[in-house]
Amino acid sequence: MSEQKPTQEVWYKSPWALMIWGLLLICVVGNLVTIAILAKHTPDEVNHAWYRKGIKTYHSKVNGQQALAAKINALVTIDKVTGDVIVTLGQAKSVHYKKLTLLLEHPIHAKYDQLITLHPVNGERYQGELQARLKGKRYLLLKPGNNAWQLAKTVFFPKASIRLSPQGDKGAA
Repeated sequence: MSEQKPTQEVWYKSPWALMIWGLLLICVVGNLVTIAILAKHTPDEVNHAWYRKGIKTYHSKVNGQQALAAKINALVTIDKVTGDVIVTLGQAKSVHYKKLTLLLEHPIHAKYDQLITLHPVNGERYQGELQARLKGKRYLLLKPGNNAWQLAKTVFFPKASIRLSPQGDKGAA
């Protein structure tokens, strides 16, 4: 009698080998998809007046010191119906600026940023107009045309009025 040897399967046809290779292939494809999504939807760079530390965004206090020394503060009022932005400056000595710039920066997408030029109306009041309605978190940055000082604050909209002070988020609400 002749003995027959059992036929061995080729290793790559074994169910365990196929399962291990299949899991590895799924991981590689998943990583490539994740990298593609990340490359397409990278967060926009934060304005130079703000900096990131981990996942938090902080305001740079460089030009805020000049506003603190000049005792400048501002009340920003936004009309929800018309979109008018009125800024009333409060300062120790009366200085009139040709224009003020209000940057309403979205924390993630630059396409939602709004740069509003405010022109003097009377005395310490300046007026401009929103380009689109505001909703959610924004970084506000108010500065004159000569960039001599800046006031900044993080705000959640919809909000009708915002008090800006040199202390930023630590100032009066």
